[in-house]
Amino acid sequence: MNRILAHAKAQGYKKIAILTVSDGFGQAGREVLKELIPASGLDLVSDEVFGPKDTDMTTQLTKIAASGPQAVICWGTNPGPAVVARNRVQLAMKTPLYMSHGVASGKFIELAGDAAEGIVLPASWLIVSGQMPEGPFKTLLTGYIESYTKKFGSAPSAFGGYAWDGLMLLAQAAKISGSTTSEGLRDGLEKVKDYQSATGVFSFSATDHNGLNETSFAMVKIEGGKFVLLK
Repeated sequence: MNRILAHAKAQGYKKIAILTVSDGFGQAGREVLKELIPASGLDLVSDEVFGPKDTDMTTQLTKIAASGPQAVICWGTNPGPAVVARNRVQLAMKTPLYMSHGVASGKFIELAGDAAEGIVLPASWLIVSGQMPEGPFKTLLTGYIESYTKKFGSAPSAFGGYAWDGLMLLAQAAKISGSTTSEGLRDGLEKVKDYQSATGVFSFSATDHNGLNETSFAMVKIEGGKFVLLK
């Protein structure tokens, strides 16, 4: 979220509207956005919600448009955000649209079609690894992608990368603690420091069970039906 808001501020956007799905992911994001937007010096001008099975969000988008936002942040996972993208185009809304990392896959572009063009979002470095500068992180991702593709016949998604992270981190935790019990794995995970995996560099502690910071996400823009790394 911080990456989205930093990008919005850099573009000179002040008035922000949010549109979130009513499930756990969307509402957890909504609560954080309601805190971060004013804390970032921005104005929250509209706060709308949609259901995970809704097939039309024109009512919410019409209300948002009436509030005069300079940017809209949609927080959810497919298929709802793709509907939002299509409805936005149908309503001829020109307001810039940000999506969450929850739609950072080719499936979103497939569902949204041409309506995905120009949308900006944070995404796993995995989906733009070919556009990264040379370095150890790119080498790791290239090796993972090549191994996965060889075994399964298609490139991994960002979500596959998350699963790989989980397995590698559990193995690292067991190595550190010397135990595979739940308590041992927990204690081992809390001692993992500066561990590079597909999503980023993990450093956990007894009070930080996320282990990542905002650099674990790249900011990308959808152009020509592809994710393009924003410099």
